[in-house]
Amino acid sequence: MRRNLVKVRTGERWPSGRHAKAWAWHDLKGHKPRYLPLAAPTVAALKAHRARTAAERLQVGPGWVGARILNGQGHLVDADLVFHRPDGSPLSPNDRTAALDAVCEKAGAGRWTAQDLRYVAVTLLADAGVPLATIQQLAGHADERTTDRHYTGRLDRSLREAVDLLAELLG
Repeated sequence: MRRNLVKVRTGERWPSGRHAKAWAWHDLKGHKPRYLPLAAPTVAALKAHRARTAAERLQVGPGWVGARILNGQGHLVDADLVFHRPDGSPLSPNDRTAALDAVCEKAGAGRWTAQDLRYVAVTLLADAGVPLATIQQLAGHADERTTDRHYTGRLDRSLREAVDLLAELLG
């Protein structure tokens, strides 16, 4: 079974060239390319988003600003961003925060940061018994100790199980 992959690299870009079947994503940590599996529903959502983006681009026409990057030959080319402002220009950190705030508000979840969501994801994986080395790769940490110290070490599953058992015994 072929896995859906995302290529993590600097620049939120759609796939191209030899990685045309991989999704390109922005890696804020380390700026090193890496590949991550994506669930089929995520790939489907990204494909639908790409179709909407193409339609928006056609509708905006010459007003499409886009973003430019240097290609391998040193020429400026369209960055073909996945997430962008309505005119195609790159999102600022404030844009990303506002978008996340809007999603959280719509869901009635209170205010969450991207780091909060990352922490929850890593913790849920650890609690589900996913090996630390796997979580480390998904989180993009260079060392398992970083993952353990900042995430899983804080919520040791055996301690949680012990407290849950104690609560059950005490009724």
